[in-house]
Amino acid sequence: MNPKVDQLWEQANNETNADKRMNLYKQMQQIITTDAPWVYLYEYNRVVVMNKNVQGYVFYPDEVIRFYGMSKGQ
Repeated sequence: MNPKVDQLWEQANNETNADKRMNLYKQMQQIITTDAPWVYLYEYNRVVVMNKNVQGYVFYPDEVIRFYGMSKGQ
């Protein structure tokens, strides 16, 4: 656990400005990567295909799809 990462995480969780939030995520990633006793071996690309009627899709940096905010439009 890293208190600085926890602090940045809380800030990012409450930040409404996407650019500022992304900067906070970048800072966290730098700290985690520097402190971690392991390395990323790969990162897969998330491909999301949907119909033009799907509304409410949001990409989250953790790449977990939240279906609760999505709906079928008219």
